[in-house]
Amino acid sequence: MICLSAGDLLQPYFVEINYPVTNYQELDQRIEEEIQKYVTEFERTLSSPAVQPNQAYSLLISYETYHYQSYLSYQFSVFMDTGGAHPNHFLWTIVFDQEKEEIFLLTDWLKCQPNLLEFLSHYSRQELIQKEGIVNTSMMIEGTKPTIENFSHFVFDTQGVIFFFEYYQVAPYSSGEFQILIPYEQIKNG
Repeated sequence: MICLSAGDLLQPYFVEINYPVTNYQELDQRIEEEIQKYVTEFERTLSSPAVQPNQAYSLLISYETYHYQSYLSYQFSVFMDTGGAHPNHFLWTIVFDQEKEEIFLLTDWLKCQPNLLEFLSHYSRQELIQKEGIVNTSMMIEGTKPTIENFSHFVFDTQGVIFFFEYYQVAPYSSGEFQILIPYEQIKNG
């Protein structure tokens, strides 16, 4: 259960949080913990004496569900407006292996495919450079270096693996978020 306490907050706010409740205790607990981090940050910001008068603050969290074989994946979008120059946008994903009843991480994948990060880096650069909104090649190159952090937002879908890139990761804020789909066959052969 996610709690937001209005008693100590100095400004009016709007909060809408949608998240799944599954039959898997570990998955549900991890989702709630992650959401609670955003709620805590939102409360901390609104409890500050530096809040702007007559500013409506908001926190919105939504999610998408993906399925592939025994994997259940969720992609969460977080919109947090706390009075800055523009709202903050965050995304995060979680992949759960229903067969093993455990969370699946990129580090688990790297154990059986050690060159995966290099492949993802190369493939994502080829895909992203073609997208409208990639206006700063050096930013895209930096955001697709073969590191775990750059490729930690992914889900397993029926057509392949979808990798998500947050605001500022591969392009300026004005270009938004990006995603690429890599077919399973490409990853297997990569």
